Amino acid sequence: TVGPLLEVIPPNVKVPCGDHATAVSAPCVARVLCLAKELEMVLVVNLLTKEDCMAGQDACPTDGMRVFNRALAFAEDGSFLSLYHKRHPYGDELDFIDAGNSSYRGGVSFTTSFRVKFGMFICFDMVFFTDGGPEAHEIVYPTDWVNYGIPFASARRAQQEWSALHQKNVLAANYGGFAKNSSGSGIWHNGRALESFFNPTENPQSKLLIADVPINNGAEASIFM
Repeated sequence: TVGPLLEVIPPNVKVPCGDHATAVSAPCVARVLCLAKELEMVLVVNLLTKEDCMAGQDACPTDGMRVFNRALAFAEDGSFLSLYHKRHPYGDELDFIDAGNSSYRGGVSFTTSFRVKFGMFICFDMVFFTDGGPEAHEIVYPTDWVNYGIPFASARRAQQEWSALHQKNVLAANYGGFAKNSSGSGIWHNGRALESFFNPTENPQSKLLIADVPINNGAEASIFM
């Protein structure tokens, strides 16, 4: 069961670092917003969250709880930038994940303090999205892409092809918890790999990817992923 892992996002996401209520209901969110402030970096986190609802009303499940696969972005001061609900659950997710509503169609976008607009979406959404976020040419993309046993390209190939097809930068972070079966991350500039990583072993691994990315408006930014 995923129940113990689910976090409750505060109604007002703009909570300060050290807020006790958030630390209890959403410990991962609490840690990330404080870490963003501590490191003075824009951070994106992908996690499962829950929302209570009235069972049987407005398509609410019988257990009175909606579960979402969400991505949240935080600014360098720990403030909230944007939230996205995955629109296209895949595989086992179909049994318990609620799809994001039409307001998330095509992804969401947010602008950072360094004046770069990022789009944001999750995993299987890549098969359906052609934009990735309104007016965004730089995409942050958390994923748990499976490399084997599905009728799609491997993780890195899918990222590279999408980046090339849509001429956008893609900052892709794959989960990697299932070792080679879910490994494959990269920093892609219009289809070209600036940095990428694949773990060919049976043991989970992760790697920090760093690259100077030519932003599609002609500027450059240092990317840590």
